[in-house]
Amino acid sequence: MNEIAASHLSCIVLSLFPALWGLGFMVIAGDWFMAWQARDNPPVSWLLSVLPLKKICP
Repeated sequence: MNEIAASHLSCIVLSLFPALWGLGFMVIAGDWFMAWQARDNPPVSWLLSVLPLKKICP
C-alpha cells in the first residue's frame, strides 16, 4: 500500500469513528428509554418499539 492510499484509508477510518460512537450511543440511549417507558407505561413502549421498525425492516 503506498503512502497516499494509507493516508486516505486513515482519513476514512477517522471520519467513521465518531459515527460509530454516535450509533452506539443512540442504541444504548434508546434501549434505556424503552426500559424506562416500559416500567411507567407498557402500551406506549410497545407502540414505540413496533411502529418505527416495521417501516424500515422487512
